[in-house]
Amino acid sequence: MPSDWIATLPSTLRRSDDAYLYPVLLDEGQDVGLSVEKKDPIKCLRIAFVRNQANQEVESVNGSDRLVANSNISKIELIASIEDINELSSMRSEGYKFIVMYR
Repeated sequence: MPSDWIATLPSTLRRSDDAYLYPVLLDEGQDVGLSVEKKDPIKCLRIAFVRNQANQEVESVNGSDRLVANSNISKIELIASIEDINELSSMRSEGYKFIVMYR
């Protein structure tokens, strides 16, 4: 998922998490705040990788503690079908960005 498609995501996101994508329409420079249009996510996709700007995987420093990572998240890679990609791409072309949450 290109970084310009993402409105916000948690820094505790890691590989194999189930990512829930919530579409939002934001004006230039507008904060995400409470602008979610739907209560339900449009997609739930598995995270393949969470990477930093050097394209290295972002991992928890001490194994199970998600609060301390070895670097900041720059981009995420999702496991998605071509239909999923087309739907997300279509929404992005309409001006939507996505809030990424996980469980």
